[in-house]
This record gives sequence, structure tokens and C-alpha cells, in this order.
Amino acid sequence: MKWQNKNYGNPDIKPAEQKYAVFIGRYQPYHRGHIELIEQKLNEGRPCLIMVRDIPPDEKNPFTTHQTVNMIGKYHAAKGHTNVRVISIPDIESVNWGRGVGYEMNEFTPPENIGWISATGIRNGIKEGSEDWKELVDESIQGDVQLYLSDDYQEPKPQERADDWYVDQYNRNRPFENHINSRKEIPGTQLELDFGDEDIDTGEWVDSIDQDEQPFAD
Repeated sequence: MKWQNKNYGNPDIKPAEQKYAVFIGRYQPYHRGHIELIEQKLNEGRPCLIMVRDIPPDEKNPFTTHQTVNMIGKYHAAKGHTNVRVISIPDIESVNWGRGVGYEMNEFTPPENIGWISATGIRNGIKEGSEDWKELVDESIQGDVQLYLSDDYQEPKPQERADDWYVDQYNRNRPFENHINSRKEIPGTQLELDFGDEDIDTGEWVDSIDQDEQPFAD
């Protein structure tokens, strides 16, 4: 069954490789309901841009933004989806648009077999020791979900969190297959780490990197 939608924007938009269908959410965690909606767009030939709201973790939002971005990207990489990008954005107050926009503005209603799924129910099921939640979260990220919610999981140290920011910035404009997992993988960064406090001409080694490989290239 498909999600039904009402379009409040331009009704004449045609699928195009260079135009993305945008999704904004918390994804705590990324589950079957999210996936079926996004894959509905992918099956229509529309690439998808998934924007994860950058919010501080709390009881309702136990996963950090970095963890969420990684889990979503990991799922789509496992499925071979090369036309999906995942980025983090500042938290939002509203979504606004004017008259005559050049894109669709879709409000989706889930089908009955999907509408009952909730991230809250999944999180509660994990806490209660139930295995039912695994039917709602893809196996490619089940291990990550359990790890991040476990009592033994330790949050990264401040330097590691700073490194996560660099990694997120590097990955945000690149397809998932080109993503990196550590700051050391950013071209030229190893020089900085190796030299430590020594004075080096950083401009020289940055200029030597191909434009497409520079850390924060658009």
C-alpha cells in the first residue's frame, strides 16, 4: 500500500536526476515507516535528501545527530541506494514557502499497515527486552540501535565529538559510498595530525589536493 499525499506546491513537477525529494525528521530510530515513504519516492525515480534535525539527546531522542545520520546512511548503502544523501541541519521552528514555488509541497498520510508504527514504541520495546521491534528496524542497523541504547555504551570524548563534526561536514555533500568514518581519512588531515604543533604551510598541501577531494567542497 502506498502513502497518499496532498500537494500544496507546484503540481507539474517531473522527476529529474538533479532534483531531490527532501525529508526532514528526527528518525529516533530510522524505521520501516520512514523507509517505505522514502523508498516510494526512490521508486518514482526521484533522488532523496534526508535532513536530520540537530537536537540534543534526551529521553525521547536518545540517538545523537551523528549516530542517526550514520545509521540512515548505513541502511541505504546496504541497499545499494546511490541516489540518497543524508545530512544534518539545525533544528527548525517551521517550514515556510511562498506563492508559485517551483517544487512540490507534499503532506503524506500513511497507509493502515504503516500508520501504527512509532519510534517511541520501538524504543520502549527495546527497553522491555522485546524482540518485536526487529520487525520494524532493518537488520543492517539493528546492531547500532542496540549499541547506542545499551547501558555499556560510552559517549565519545570531546575531541572525538569535534572529529565527528569534521566527518559530518566532509560527508554532507558526498554520496554515501564516498563517506569517511574518521577525521584521519580527510585528505591532508594526516599531515596536520603528524606535524602536531610544528609550523607548516597548510595552504600548500590544501592547494595540492584536487578540488573534488577538498574537505568541504560543494
